[in-house]
Amino acid sequence: MSKLRMKYGRDDLAKYVSHLDFMRMITRAIRRAGLPLSYSQGFNPHPVMTVAVPLSVGMSSEGEYMEISFDKEFNNLDELKNRINASLPKGFFILEIKDPIRSQLDGLKYISMGEYRVTVSCDKANPGFEKKFLALSNIMMEKKTKSGIKDTDIRPMIRDLNVLESNGQYVTLYMKLAAGAVNLKPQLVVDALNRYADGFEGEYVSSHRTALLAEEKNCF
Repeated sequence: MSKLRMKYGRDDLAKYVSHLDFMRMITRAIRRAGLPLSYSQGFNPHPVMTVAVPLSVGMSSEGEYMEISFDKEFNNLDELKNRINASLPKGFFILEIKDPIRSQLDGLKYISMGEYRVTVSCDKANPGFEKKFLALSNIMMEKKTKSGIKDTDIRPMIRDLNVLESNGQYVTLYMKLAAGAVNLKPQLVVDALNRYADGFEGEYVSSHRTALLAEEKNCF
């Protein structure tokens, strides 16, 4: 049996596919490629696979990770990537495959941050609004948690925020946010900007996750 780590993404054609439907799709694609998946033991066997930080519905990405176990070893991982990509529906793509043990990769459990490119339709975006926002000591917002919706200080979950591009109608923001055990969605940050950022008025349009990161760890 071999466990392989895959870096993958989805474009706008596939951004509304739910996590559960994605798991079903990737299982069918691997079967179509004629690859021997490993299955769990017990009354209801299921493919042995793990997704690092499931992507929110409506978001595209080019920096997702998953681990899949197979009942054989593979020497040519580029060929394996091509076989899987040929079986995937439009909108999904495998970017790279690595053997986590041979590549000395740390566990996916260490992932704690995500990088995002966020598009906002902006009525007002005065220069420096993001710096004033980041200077706030706390940013209280209603956030969904395991125990329900609660007022939460999201400031510690915002690692970085800056303007990538502004054309008077749309603003593109770079965000580095908590992802993993604690997760912060870009749309909530845009809501917080509207409430707290002096000189900013805008409406969330879309997000694209560019990377998942772990502090002082190498996960891919």
